[in-house]
Amino acid sequence: MNNTLKIVFWLFFIFPIHLKAEPLDDLASNLSKQIKSAQTIRMAVLNFPYIDGFDSQGSKIVQERLTTAFSQNKKIKLVERALLNKVLEEKKIEMSGAFDEKTITELGKMLGVEAVLTGTLIDVNDTDTEINARIINVETGEIMALGKAEMKRIWKDKISTPKPIFEPTALPKIEEVKVPESGFKIETEYTDVDTLEKYDEVSKFDKSEASPLEKAERWKKFAEEVPKYRDISLKRAKEWEDYDIASKKAEELKQKKLEAMKKDYQTLKRYFALTIISDEQKSDWAKKFMDNYGSGDDNIYISEISKYLYLEADKKMNWNDARKYCKEKGRRLPKVAELRQMYEKECSGDKYEEKRCHKWYWSSEDSKVSDCVKAVFFTNCVKVVVFTDGSVGSTGFKFMDHYVRCIPR
Repeated sequence: MNNTLKIVFWLFFIFPIHLKAEPLDDLASNLSKQIKSAQTIRMAVLNFPYIDGFDSQGSKIVQERLTTAFSQNKKIKLVERALLNKVLEEKKIEMSGAFDEKTITELGKMLGVEAVLTGTLIDVNDTDTEINARIINVETGEIMALGKAEMKRIWKDKISTPKPIFEPTALPKIEEVKVPESGFKIETEYTDVDTLEKYDEVSKFDKSEASPLEKAERWKKFAEEVPKYRDISLKRAKEWEDYDIASKKAEELKQKKLEAMKKDYQTLKRYFALTIISDEQKSDWAKKFMDNYGSGDDNIYISEISKYLYLEADKKMNWNDARKYCKEKGRRLPKVAELRQMYEKECSGDKYEEKRCHKWYWSSEDSKVSDCVKAVFFTNCVKVVVFTDGSVGSTGFKFMDHYVRCIPR
């Protein structure tokens, strides 16, 4: 062995070369360390869709590489890809989209695994993609491990302009169903006591809490007992039958609306949890949700969604600066009535918490100078809403600093 080879040989062993691990290998190692189970767990590696819903080869590439990375891990036993594909095909589940919690649980049980690995992709620039991964316990739905990594994008099918991430489910209009008014009038001699008694009985039943179909049957019975009033009795029976059909249809539509609302909220909830999505974007999606499902009692997520409907500045400022801040964010200061609605939802009654609610918020509405604090330098006044009690006050905007919320225009 010549001297040069000897030097290279000894340098190799004395100063070992440290190769940089692949980002997904590091991610797999990090996730594995977070799993507290001492026993080997069975796990399925699902797809990693783009967060904007774009169907890309990147989803399969990341899935395959993470499968390879975990295949050497003795703590985890992976489900074969063939079995995973078979179950997905049987369930008619597309691999291109994100999985909700219910689907993950069902998939896990069908595959006989304790956990699933899934996540999302986000392009952070022209060359790099961020992978957000989480391992979920199939039985409890809890996150056992989570982490993220960035890798160089080797796929070329991702377009630069993504389609909208969140669009609420389109809903049919639900018509209000009104109880049919009774136009039934009996014309008989007061001496015909039998007919009057039967009419009195059916009339009281018509106003009772009985079902529409029960009322229809009672009118049909009255039509048989008193042939003189057969036509108008059957007409009243038909009104109750039509009302029953319309009520059931409306109830069916309300149920579909509720199911769509729950599904949309679960999607939105996941997006709200992502720090890489701006507050402005979250606020826009919250407004879409509220526009679609309304702000009435049937919107069961109104309190959760409302907190995303506005942007709140991280410091107090005067009114001019507040208005400028909202404009830069593509928004506006709320009106007094809008601030009052926020107060009612967040701080009224039992919902009051001093740290969160003891604040004065700027509105967009001017106030009479006579309503301001009496001081010569308050020549311009603006209304504020006090979240301590929901009251409306006035103050001079040139010198005072108050809290700021901005809402969509």
